[in-house]
Amino acid sequence: MAFNRGRMNYHDVDRILNEAELNDGFIADVLVVDYLGIMKETAAGQSKKERIGENCLGIKEICGKRNIIGFTAMQGNRKAMTARTFHSHMVSEDIDTIFHSDLVMSLCQTKQEEKQNKYRIYCCNYRHGKQNWSVGAIRDLQVGQIILDTYEINDTVEDEENEQENVY
Repeated sequence: MAFNRGRMNYHDVDRILNEAELNDGFIADVLVVDYLGIMKETAAGQSKKERIGENCLGIKEICGKRNIIGFTAMQGNRKAMTARTFHSHMVSEDIDTIFHSDLVMSLCQTKQEEKQNKYRIYCCNYRHGKQNWSVGAIRDLQVGQIILDTYEINDTVEDEENEQENVY
């Protein structure tokens, strides 16, 4: 289901999932909230940080009680826009969302990678395992999506001028 910006909060999501289960027998395995930062407030007068935090915890609660996987998306701050790798402290608006997450991943891309239709999926935080690793992925523009191919990432590169000399 898709809704316009700011029209739903986690209470609405829970209600829709209840109705889908009751009326259609549909039981979700995965919940995707594309951009947690634009969800509707849960109480009148909430600040942006409070709104995001409440919805984050609400989505986490829904996923826990329904035993489903939840994905949410957040944007990076200004520093993230120029960083080679997006780290968890670069999340915009409410960094508390990181502390409520089991796994935090980011999509990163240097200018050179963008020219080559490559990007990195970076594991910022993982509550139950190894952190700070990357997987290189390639986008197939003819298909318009990720293709099943990877490339080796050289994380020792200091700047993009040197990076152009690397073979991926």
